Formats: sequence, C-alpha cells, structure tokens
Amino acid sequence: MLHEATDLIASHQHWLRSNTLITQRGEYVEFSIPFLDRRNDYIRIYLTKEVDGYILSDLGETIDDLGIEGFEITTPTRERILKSAIVGFGVSNEGGVLKVKTSREKFGCDLNNLVQAILSVNDLHFLAKPVSTTNFKSNVANWLKENFENFSEIKKFVGKSGLEHSFHFAVAGDRRNTKQVFKVINSLTTDEARKLVFSWIDTREEHFIDCKAIAILNDQNQDIPDRFNEVLNQYQIGILPWSKCNGSIEKVLETLNSR
Repeated sequence: MLHEATDLIASHQHWLRSNTLITQRGEYVEFSIPFLDRRNDYIRIYLTKEVDGYILSDLGETIDDLGIEGFEITTPTRERILKSAIVGFGVSNEGGVLKVKTSREKFGCDLNNLVQAILSVNDLHFLAKPVSTTNFKSNVANWLKENFENFSEIKKFVGKSGLEHSFHFAVAGDRRNTKQVFKVINSLTTDEARKLVFSWIDTREEHFIDCKAIAILNDQNQDIPDRFNEVLNQYQIGILPWSKCNGSIEKVLETLNSR
C-alpha cells in the first residue's frame, strides 16, 4: 500500500506539472495553475525577479474582481475581514495586490500559500451586496467578444509614478472606431472616479497613446450622476452605461466615438 501511495503522489505531481501553463507577460511570468476559482477559471500567479529573490503576486486581480462583484474594501470592518482571510498564509495586501516575497528554496511553499490566500479572498464574494447581474464583468466581456472583432483582455500597467493600474479590456481600432480601453465599474463613486482619473493620467502617455478610455458602468439599479460625466470628460474618459449596450452596435459605436 505504501508503494501505491507513493505512485499516486507521483501521478498527482505529474498532473500538476502537465496542467500548469507558463507564459511570459512583459516583465512578468504568468503561471496558470489548475486550481479553480468560483468561475471555474484557473488561478493566475505572476512572478518577477528581484536582486535578492522573487515576488509572487496576483497583480491585484482578486480584490479588483471582488469590487466588481459588489464587495469593495472601503471600511475598516472589510479591511479586517480581508486581513483575516490572508493572515495565515504569510501573504500581504499592498494596495490591493496580494503578494509574497520568496526564494528558490521556499518557492513551492510560498506559491501554494498564495494560491490558498487567493481562494480564501475569492470566498468573500458571498458577503457582497446583491447586484443586478451575477457577474457584471463577465457580461461585459461576453458582449465585447460578440460585437467587436478585435477584442482582447488586458493586464495591469505600471504608470509614470511607478504604481500599477488596472484596465480590463481593449478593442483595437478599425475604420469605424479608434482603439478603446475599457474599465468595468459596477458602482461608480467619487473615490472610484478619482482612482480612474489618476490611473488614466498616470498610464496614458506611456501605454495608451491615440487611445480612448471608456468606463462601462452598471446602471441597471442606479442612476449615474451628471457630475461624473462632467468630471471624467475633462480627462478624455468617456462613460458608457450598460443600458446603452443593448441597442445596435452602430449606435454603441456612435456613443463611443462621441466621447
């Protein structure tokens, strides 16, 4: 029986290696690991090298996704809940990014701990307020895929300040439409608008020359105050309410190009 158990462990290790995808993503190496999140997607971990070791992180995807689900870390109580979810794994939360510093010797253990921390934080979506869609970001992604041939998902970008910023999707330009960069926002608040403006100013010259920024907003159960249109338009950021995405694609393109 001991011999069989040893063979079973070896089989598991082979399965894990065979199903882990490793991809170079600019300055990061992405590990797509066969541990599933709540949407049955593989967990993604990003590796960067430092002089004295390595950094493993999620690039902020986990907490950013919670915000889209309706659970935003905006109060001391929620900060404590988040901290309790990761404290046992030796993982830190730095500006919304889950990360751990590691070495060659500790890599396997730290990688496993970060995966466990991500899964633990994922479970916090049960505490989110009910929203009009079960997964607003996924609905937006599906709509873009169906209607824009040059659709793509995009990752985080480092701005002039050295800080990382998150945008979600892009549509490459064609004869009807200049390139669009999309940020999905489930609930637009003053704080969210402020963060979006700073992200756009900090990354535009370096990464998004000749692009338009569009915030796709969930307006199904909430009105979008006019002041946000005025504020965001000052920084060449357009607002696209989700309700406007149900019409013809030509009308949506007209809305985008008018921003």
